[in-house]
This record gives sequence, C-alpha cells and structure tokens, in this order.
Amino acid sequence: LRSWLDVCPERLAEHLDQIKALFESNVDSLWEMCQRKVKCPVPPTQNWLTTNLLHLFWALLKNEIPLDPEMEPKDIPAKEKEVKIDNCFWLAVVWSFGAATESEGRAVMNTFIREIQSGEKVQEKHGLICQDPDFRPISKTPFPPDGNVYDFYPNAQSN
Repeated sequence: LRSWLDVCPERLAEHLDQIKALFESNVDSLWEMCQRKVKCPVPPTQNWLTTNLLHLFWALLKNEIPLDPEMEPKDIPAKEKEVKIDNCFWLAVVWSFGAATESEGRAVMNTFIREIQSGEKVQEKHGLICQDPDFRPISKTPFPPDGNVYDFYPNAQSN
C-alpha cells in the first residue's frame, strides 16, 4: 500500500490519510473472513486479494475523479472527492474480497461488509483472530439497506 500511495497523483495528495485508513482498518478482517469464515472455490492469497482490491480501486478512482490536470484541468471539490474515494473503496472491496467466495459465502460477506462499513467492531461477533482496529472509518454513503452489496455498481453521473 505504501508504495502505491507514494506514486498517487497530486490530486489525491490531501486524501492519502483517508485512503490509508480505509485499507489499514479493513483489509486484515476481510482477509480473515475469506480465509477462515467463508468457502472460496479458488483458494486466494492475501496478496492476490489485496492486489485485486488496489487495481479495482484505482480503476474506479480514474473513472470517478479527474486525476490528470493535463487531461482535465478542472478538479472536483475536496468533499466530493472524499465521498467518491469512499464509494470506490467499498465497491472495490465487494468485487475483490467479497467476490472470492460462493453464494453462501456472499451472504456472509454481504453482512460483514455492511458491518465494517458502518464502523462496527467485528472480532468478537465473527470469532476473528485479528484485532479490531482502534479506529475504523464509517462510510460516508453506506450501501442502501435493500438488496445486498452485490446489487450496486458505479455510475459517474449519479455518484
């Protein structure tokens, strides 16, 4: 993560702490869920899932935020960028860690992702070995309660 953050575009510079907090407070718990609590048809490694998370997050960010000042001279406001970073992170979580499992595991991950997205402590509730972080950011725009987290997709015109 650190090497990825070191080469982030200048337009993300003021949001690096937000990005770092999202990753550092959630990846270990997500990995343990995939490793110990749900069935994965193809056994993933933590490196593989985290790399998928980073790649998908980056692709979503490039679609949602004007990162290159030469291509798009006008930037978006910091508050809007903060919300878009949050949205892109959670969609990337769903389609990396959340997608590694089969249908029964997706039901478990749907609940789990909603819990960590709302800042809940999950170690005791899910019998995890990894510690809950001292601070877990609460999502600025959580997934709607109807349906499950797999029902949502990015839409640049409305996000």
